[in-house]
Amino acid sequence: MIVYPPIEITDARLIASSVLEPDVANGEQAWQSGQAYAAGTAVIRASVHKRYQALVAIAAGDTATPESSPLKWQDMGATNRWAMFERGRANATVGQAGESLVFRVKPGSRIDSVALVGMEASYATLRIYQGTTLQVERTISLTKRVVHNWFDYFFNDFTYQNDAIFSDLPMYEDAEIEVELVYGDVPPSLKALVVCRKVHLGKTMVEPTLSGANYSRIVRDQEYGDVSRIVQRRFVPTTRQKLLIEDSRDAEQIRDVLIAIRSSPALFSGLDDDTNNPWFTSFLIYGLLKDWTLSAPGLRYGGLSLELEEL
Repeated sequence: MIVYPPIEITDARLIASSVLEPDVANGEQAWQSGQAYAAGTAVIRASVHKRYQALVAIAAGDTATPESSPLKWQDMGATNRWAMFERGRANATVGQAGESLVFRVKPGSRIDSVALVGMEASYATLRIYQGTTLQVERTISLTKRVVHNWFDYFFNDFTYQNDAIFSDLPMYEDAEIEVELVYGDVPPSLKALVVCRKVHLGKTMVEPTLSGANYSRIVRDQEYGDVSRIVQRRFVPTTRQKLLIEDSRDAEQIRDVLIAIRSSPALFSGLDDDTNNPWFTSFLIYGLLKDWTLSAPGLRYGGLSLELEEL
């Protein structure tokens, strides 16, 4: 298993983006001091890269900022431009139909991996620059189709993979990372960008498990119990895996990494970089480390048990 702990992208590290702030084309409007707002109105604050919704009617002349008025304004998460960089939420940055979603970041340290989580795109291109010099360019097609026979070949639908990892990248100093997503006439989108140096936690052993919690609920008629409607909500995967630490000298580094990411989301790849394995996507989780246990069954090797929950 490999863990990809994301480097935080700050204002100074976001060099460029094709998404404006406010993104008027996607319905965003900037908050104006002293303006009246009806309850339910959504605004953004570019200074803190946040979206807010009015909980009550805001009277004209009210100059209190939304971030300082939690009783009047509900925090709805990051603006569209910053949604992919927000930790702890599953909102996506959405581009424009017929246009590429392009952004460039400067991590500030050497990195060897870039992961794109929760994509809606047909092609993804990664470029690494040093100054104005293009050092690396890689493009992957996200189109996929399961084919077992000739019937499948002719009639199965094409779908798109939602996650991709650019791994084993050359670790340039002061590199700038540019990503471009293309999706034809459909708006491309991305839920999370993970830029980091990967850490190998151990070798996934046999029979890892994947389960999920369905947060949809049934609303029934209170008199007869008949189903009135189904409220659709998210399905959240959880995985439990046991790992073999082949060299006990790695145990201290692994422990320190697990402690460091204890309250922050990270990307976990149970099958390392084996993207062609049919189980790869099932055991690729961007989420929170809920529980872990290190064991020392031998002097020269160790064990690690993990429980992960997707955001």
